[in-house]
Amino acid sequence: GSGSKPEEQEVAVELADRLVGTRVRKEVTEGSEPNAFWEVLGGRLPYNNSVFLKRGWQPPKLFSLDFSAGQTLFRRIHPFCQDDLTDDKVFIMDASYVIYCWLGEYAKQEERKLCMETGKAYKDLTEEGRPAGALVKVTETDHEPPDFFSHFHGWIQTVPRERRRLKADTVDECLRLYSRTYTYKELTEDRPRHLDNTRLEGYLVDEEFEDVFHCTKEEFYKLPEWHRVNKRKEVGLYQERVAFMFSFHLCHAPSKCLQWF
Repeated sequence: GSGSKPEEQEVAVELADRLVGTRVRKEVTEGSEPNAFWEVLGGRLPYNNSVFLKRGWQPPKLFSLDFSAGQTLFRRIHPFCQDDLTDDKVFIMDASYVIYCWLGEYAKQEERKLCMETGKAYKDLTEEGRPAGALVKVTETDHEPPDFFSHFHGWIQTVPRERRRLKADTVDECLRLYSRTYTYKELTEDRPRHLDNTRLEGYLVDEEFEDVFHCTKEEFYKLPEWHRVNKRKEVGLYQERVAFMFSFHLCHAPSKCLQWF
């Protein structure tokens, strides 16, 4: 590997010499692998080759976030496995060179936004000893990149479900999407996934608000909540929160669930 240390390479060569027997040992550097090398492994697939791995590696940390009590409850999960990532929650993964905000498919929109803001604050508070240029990124259920899921033992990759995704990679880009406004056409025909579907009028550009609701924003927010909900439904700017059922289940790979550092 291009980020491996000389002493690691020496151990690999020594081990290979013991295993090779009457066969021929051939050294291959990352990036120059022949097709036969990948064929033995079942074909070439994406793998974690982040440039940050060449600068040293620290054990990853996984944190669950809970905002239900009116404050942020930040709890480390150790050891962790894939089944800890539940679809109605949000998590932060500290992989040293990158901090990931993992957003569950059924997590509330306000919690998704709070998770990203917490991820930025966490990075600022833990800068000491972190590689220069580290980023805070966003990933979602079934769309995790290799440099995220490579930190889990026994990860089972699934086929991504068809749904709208956040059209951004870094937290800063995502938060800008949350703060911008949209036209009525964008909100009704190609609505971004990250918006709060029960408060869509808040993203509507001012120029169109009165044309759509036939009142000013000030007048709208003076109405009782039930009346506001009805008006949102009338103009197609409201969608009920998705109700879902979940059950407890056994880990995909119980023997690989424990991750020791």
